[in-house]
Amino acid sequence: IEFAMDASMFVGPNGRVKSLFWVGLSCVLLLLDYFSGPAIQFPVLFLLPIALAAWYGGRKWGFVLATILPMARLVFWNFWDPGWSFAIEAANTLVRFAAFWSFAFAVDVARRKTEEVISLRGLLPICSFCKSIRDNRGEWQPLEKYVAHHSAASFTHGVCPECAKEHFDPLLRKPSL
Repeated sequence: IEFAMDASMFVGPNGRVKSLFWVGLSCVLLLLDYFSGPAIQFPVLFLLPIALAAWYGGRKWGFVLATILPMARLVFWNFWDPGWSFAIEAANTLVRFAAFWSFAFAVDVARRKTEEVISLRGLLPICSFCKSIRDNRGEWQPLEKYVAHHSAASFTHGVCPECAKEHFDPLLRKPSL
């Protein structure tokens, strides 16, 4: 049986990482954590699925994993004989909650900031006649296309009163045949 690893297994058609991937990654890390025992701790690796969940699924998914992963480790304590009390493990779990929740929150804030409007700065070379803009590759693009591609803005089209008067009044005043 051949197992071909394809990016489409992890990334959807829109370029977003599939939730099944970060949940599966969390399960693999939990198994590694469980079978390595209490002495070797993998919780720092839990930051990866938490980051993926918070970035691609939003704050809610980040918080879900930031809650489930430390709780699973607390459950593992019942199967291990780590040599420390439940109170110490519970305190460690609270520290993990605080760290993971803060991390999920920070990742979500970073994601939101990157999705905000990208401001266009500097001088834009624009054609005096057709209003096309020359991009950094030297190609000319319509103003609407350029702005939509380089920011979160989109356009609707209408006709201002001055242009309506200039362009449509003469047509309306022509006598019909």
